[in-house]
Amino acid sequence: MKLKDEILFNQIKGKIYKDFEIKNMTTFKVGGNVDYLIIPKDYDDIRLTLKFGKDNDIPVYLMGNGSNLLISDRGVRGIIIRISKENFNKKKIKNNLITSESGVLLYELISISVRNELSGLEFLHGIPGALGGVIAMNAGTDGSSISDYLREIKVMDSFGEIYILPKEEIGFSYRKSLVIEKKLIVLEALIELKKSKKENIFSTLKYKINKRKLTQPLNYPTAGCVFKNEGDNKAGYLIEKAGCKGLRVGDAEVSTIHANFIFNRGNATFNDVISLMKMVRERVYEKFKINLNPEVVIMGEVEEEVPFKILEPW
Repeated sequence: MKLKDEILFNQIKGKIYKDFEIKNMTTFKVGGNVDYLIIPKDYDDIRLTLKFGKDNDIPVYLMGNGSNLLISDRGVRGIIIRISKENFNKKKIKNNLITSESGVLLYELISISVRNELSGLEFLHGIPGALGGVIAMNAGTDGSSISDYLREIKVMDSFGEIYILPKEEIGFSYRKSLVIEKKLIVLEALIELKKSKKENIFSTLKYKINKRKLTQPLNYPTAGCVFKNEGDNKAGYLIEKAGCKGLRVGDAEVSTIHANFIFNRGNATFNDVISLMKMVRERVYEKFKINLNPEVVIMGEVEEEVPFKILEPW
């Protein structure tokens, strides 16, 4: 295996970490180590890593800013490619269009749009994600999603081929796209916004900021909303009415501010969080006969079967 390691190490221009504690690159601060973490410098690094994984039967996973990610305590066997702002942070504006690489953080996109009097992305304020992951999950809030403002994306498939997909071919739906299903890597996106006065944009942002302070637990690590809404049924409402606010397993606790948030009191484990998620889903089903499905992405090796889907490698 050492020889294989050296082959990869000698080709990659970016950074490579071995037996890396990956939880500190997530907002939940939960999980074990990954065999290899690769922070690619360019498209060739991504392509080489994908090929290395295929040639040597090593699982390869993808992560962005780690804001919607729950890592197993046993960690991740294989390679994680982290598309970060370190090397994928280019952005440019032409009229009402923003071209942005996938490592750009949402707050940076919002800032540049405000400076150029472009409106549309205000609803994303406070989501600590990078653009690539937000597109893959079709993230959003308050009835809006990132797909509402996309014109096209540049992607790389699992064989290293790069091509452009128009919005209509990405298969967007609620918190879902074909990006993950088809194992695509978002490299760049073309975002279409509308001209607006700065004072109007700032007014909307101020409202979003104040609302977030009142309705989300901001003082502890979280992964954002844990469960998806089910049709017209808001997951937070169902969880609250099922009496789950304040439920706790170990250091994982259901927020009393927003019931669809589970936060880490400091030393929560993967099993704490999964056990709490199971408890919440069971109580909601008992009361409403509705099965909640996770919005949080679960990654890594597990000791025993869990009742939630685990992310498959690229």
